Amino acid sequence: MNDTTKATTSGTAITQEEGGGHVYNPYERVFNAPPQVGPSQAFVFELLSTPTGTLNLSGGVEVEEAG
Repeated sequence: MNDTTKATTSGTAITQEEGGGHVYNPYERVFNAPPQVGPSQAFVFELLSTPTGTLNLSGGVEVEEAG
């Protein structure tokens, strides 16, 4: 999704993790205990600054339905 609209919340936003790095280094994160995201909730991955050049980013998520 190419969406430049900042995510907002009508509740309380919780920061799961903060980190930084260079765009040429990989970012790999495996949660020991996966975060639980409810039907009316969202998990947001956000870039806090604009890259100076064109980037091709990709990623993956494994989802398991509970209940």
